[in-house]
Parts: sequence; C-alpha cells; structure tokens
Amino acid sequence: MTTLPLLRRVDAQTITREGRTVVRVRDLEGVPDNAVLVSRRFYLVAALLDGDRTAEQLRLAYATHTGDTLPEADLERIVALFGEQGLLDSPTFERRRRATETPYRDAALRPPHHAGHSYPNDPAELRGAMDMYSARVDRGRLTGARARGAIAPHIDLPRGGVASSAGHVGVLESVDFSHVGPCFGDAEPVTEEAAHETRAADARVFETIVAGDAEAFWRTVTGDGNPCRIEASPAVYTPLRALAPARTPPSL
Repeated sequence: MTTLPLLRRVDAQTITREGRTVVRVRDLEGVPDNAVLVSRRFYLVAALLDGDRTAEQLRLAYATHTGDTLPEADLERIVALFGEQGLLDSPTFERRRRATETPYRDAALRPPHHAGHSYPNDPAELRGAMDMYSARVDRGRLTGARARGAIAPHIDLPRGGVASSAGHVGVLESVDFSHVGPCFGDAEPVTEEAAHETRAADARVFETIVAGDAEAFWRTVTGDGNPCRIEASPAVYTPLRALAPARTPPSL
C-alpha cells in the first residue's frame, strides 16, 4: 500500500486567535515563509505523518492516541492542506524550494532574512532595541565575574535579547539545546512528564558547562545516544576545551 508523505521539520506553537486555541505551524527552513494556523486536531494528524505509515496505519495510530476515529475524508483533507502549504516532503515542496533558492543564490546582494521580523530593519531602531536589552541586564549579578566565555540562547531577540546582551565576553556561543516533540522526529506529542524529564536532562548538561568540564559535558550529552537531540554538542565542547585553564607541564 502507498505510504503517506513525511511532515517536514516545522516549528509548531499553540496560540489563541479570536478566542480559539490553534496551532501556528511554520517551516523551519523558511521555504514557505508564511505560517499556517490549524486546529490542534489537524496538527496531531500531521504530526503522525512519519513517511512510513499508510493511511490505514495512520488512522489506527490516531485512534490509539485519542480514542477517536479519523474519517478517511478528513485525513485526505489534512494531507492536502499541509501538502499545498509546502510542509510535506513532496514534489510541491521541491518546486517551492527551487523557486526560493535560485533567486537567492543569483542575487548580487542578499538582504538579512530576519530583518524586520526577529529584529528591527531600521538601523536606528535596531540600536535602540539593543540598548534596551542591555539596560535590562542585571549587572549586579555579574559583579566580580571574570568570564572569558558565555553561552546565550540561539533564539530571536525579543525572547533572548537580554541574555545575549549579558554575554559580552571574549567567546560568545549562541546555541540550541534539547529538541523534542513531533516536529523534531518524535512519534509522540510532548507530555508534561516528558517536558519535566527534558528540563532535568538539560539541567544536568548545564551543570557540566558551569563546571567548565568539557569531557563531562560530552559524556552527559552523548552517553545515552543524545535522545534529546542537543545539536550544540561540538559548538559547546570546543570552547570548553579552548577556555580550560592551562595545565602546567610535568617537570623533567
């Protein structure tokens, strides 16, 4: 039997719009540069599109998760919607990718992609925003600190600007840590229990970073196969090693 297409890596956020709870779905590569608003039911079905399931298998998986039935016509409608929006691995997506990449590669000047979205496009407004983030840093907590390196969230400025402003040091790493949930390849939605376990796992990783122990960091992240998909492993390990205190060579 024919398998259904794979849901591409997307960013999915639950939001409230006009009194209704919906899911805002955005392609992580930005090939379709617009977000799609769908019901939580629609997104749950899309999250089960793993590229291996047939329509019958997906409907069975949906029933197992929800205790409810998924009519065949609804499944077809959801697959068609996500396919039309370029959110599935399909010929439609490949055509959109080529239409996006070719002009970008051929352009003599490539404008900053996130200007006007994640941060102001106007230089004066951007300077004002950076000054605002810097002013909100709790300098008292940094008094006496002699940090040579810092790790800041790899996130947009409205959410991570203050943390990035606090990291004006010799080496600044902007990285991601755990990636869990259906949009990162997990078959199951993130439960409260899973979120708690992920926070605990991240805390164990942070302890090794604060200690400046590169080897302990690497063991903690990779020892069990890196199930939380911490992509920043090399980016954090390298400066931890580079910034480690110099060791006195043994006497001859």
